[in-house]
Amino acid sequence: VLRRNLVEASEQACPPHTHIFLPIGMSAGGKVIWSPPFHFTSGQPQPIGRFDVKKAKICGPGKFIFSPTSCANRMYSPDIFVQKRSEVTTECKIVNMNKAAVAGLGCIFIECD
Repeated sequence: VLRRNLVEASEQACPPHTHIFLPIGMSAGGKVIWSPPFHFTSGQPQPIGRFDVKKAKICGPGKFIFSPTSCANRMYSPDIFVQKRSEVTTECKIVNMNKAAVAGLGCIFIECD
């Protein structure tokens, strides 16, 4: 019961300006083509199931979780990046995911407060 309460407590909806983009290809000029944004306004993690993702673009404040496992086990050895509300509003940055690059990307999630 305690574990369930902790998981439910962390599943707060994020504002629309907090989101994740994943790479979906390269342009002829060698630039990354990004996916449409993954939003977390429902407060639920999103399954991905890709083995070709080494980086992501994270936007807005929050705790960004990139798990090589399923969403049910997303806190087992994920790549985690934190952008504090006091430091970031809508800005985006590209992050390298060491664990997902090796083990694949099973689930993504953003914890917002």
